[in-house]
Amino acid sequence: MKELLTIAYYYPPLGGIGALRPLHFCRYLPEYGWRSSVISVFNDTNYIHDNSLLNMVPPKQTISRAYRLPIFEIIRKFARGSVRKYTLAYSFLDPQFDWVPGATNAGMKLAKKIDFDVILATAPPFSAIRVARNLKRELKIPAVADLRDPFIINVINWPTKWHKKFYEIYWKKLLCSMDRAIVLADFVSNNLVETLGLHHLDPVVIPNGYDDADFFNDGAHRSNDKFLLGYAGSFYGQMSPEPLFKSLRIAFKHRPDLRENIQTAFMGRMSDKHVQNLATKYGVGDVVQLLGFQEHKKAISFIKSCHVLLLFTGMVYRSASGKIFEYAASERPVLSFGVQKYTSNFIEENQFGFSVDGTNPREGANRIIQLYDDWKSGKRLFTPSPEKYGQYSRKRLTGKLAELLEELV
Repeated sequence: MKELLTIAYYYPPLGGIGALRPLHFCRYLPEYGWRSSVISVFNDTNYIHDNSLLNMVPPKQTISRAYRLPIFEIIRKFARGSVRKYTLAYSFLDPQFDWVPGATNAGMKLAKKIDFDVILATAPPFSAIRVARNLKRELKIPAVADLRDPFIINVINWPTKWHKKFYEIYWKKLLCSMDRAIVLADFVSNNLVETLGLHHLDPVVIPNGYDDADFFNDGAHRSNDKFLLGYAGSFYGQMSPEPLFKSLRIAFKHRPDLRENIQTAFMGRMSDKHVQNLATKYGVGDVVQLLGFQEHKKAISFIKSCHVLLLFTGMVYRSASGKIFEYAASERPVLSFGVQKYTSNFIEENQFGFSVDGTNPREGANRIIQLYDDWKSGKRLFTPSPEKYGQYSRKRLTGKLAELLEELV
């Protein structure tokens, strides 16, 4: 086995999409001749935990958990006004910056026991790339940046234009220290090469995906009583279910019978009060169910139980949401509310479902009515095909990572 050192702040028992990506890489890399040791964080009590993911960690995997000194968390706790709002103004790239010294030391200790061939840093947090840079200098081995978030490209409310400029320069300088990069989409690759001039990174596109093991046995029961629209994930930044609620209000006005036969359910990390208040504002609070954050296994069961799966990230980013691949593998149609062409084109090209303009609630209402009528009449709903979503199998995508690692050694 060749040896990979993975820098992953988010790793079980921490949950969410940030933990799932490195977890599945580590889980399937041995099938391609690589064994991965992990450096993660020890004391993050604020982020979501999912102890069920510990069962998926490779047997006997070496995991070193580094302490962080939560300096910026303390500042944020007592800060007020713009200081609290603009964390980036004082956190030097990300609030987990105070994890870097401990993680670097942990990596050096591991390197005395294991002869590593390559370092892989998955970000965010982008301080993971700082850790990889430090270890690369000391160990004299190649390092790869796995960029799960394009950062500078994303919509961020910068305190001033000088902050944005500083981070653009900092971001470029940090990535200059990496040998290669992995990105989620072509447009991120183009930004790194054409805009930032980081040609040496020669980015490889490895999107998020789904784990075949989660969908091998479809034992979920779908209720026949009501037409269930479901969302599994979180809301942050400008993401909001408001486009759905606006569309439902119009749909119920034109078709009062729908109100008694449609249910919407939300599972994940979000402000339940905010979601419920929004639904009440548009007169659809009675059809909204809030399930809170659940472990990954339960989230998969929930996805399988829905008739239609909802997506809202198209309102914010030019990137396919990580959950869309699990949506597709459940063979349930996706209904995306967005304004970005990237997401809608991705859904249409892969035949995962439907995309409507999030600023046009009537369009959303018409699509909901159509899907409901098809279900009510017993017509088979549109479903994604294995030929399309199969290319996003986690095991298959890990093979692309292994090819990149082989090139580096």
